[in-house]
Amino acid sequence: MSGGRDTANMVIKCHFCKRESSLDIAEGPFPYTAENSGSMATILIIDCRGVDIKEFEPRSGWKVTGTESNMVFDEVDLAEMEWYEYDEEAAAPVSIKDIECEFVVSKKKDIKKNKNKNKDADKNKDTDKKV
Repeated sequence: MSGGRDTANMVIKCHFCKRESSLDIAEGPFPYTAENSGSMATILIIDCRGVDIKEFEPRSGWKVTGTESNMVFDEVDLAEMEWYEYDEEAAAPVSIKDIECEFVVSKKKDIKKNKNKNKDADKNKDTDKKV
């Protein structure tokens, strides 16, 4: 970002007031699995500074794995908010539909706590591997 050492995934500068706002991926992406089906699940934690996200449009580039065969479908386009395909390995239709999105506001300290928990968990994993 201009004038500093911070980085962000997206920086927006207001043409009127010249204020910079930013979006930075704090954690994730996390997979949405068959176990999550039918319920909300966190797929991304974004640190927003001076920006409120109002809408999510999934578009293209998603990777889908069949639950029965583990067949991988690359570059799935969810722009229509639904997707249908046929899994030849499982001989069954597969689909994603009824996509809903919800944004939950967290305090900055909660995001830092989660980051520290993940770092501690990673340290413990490394320790476990060494033993």
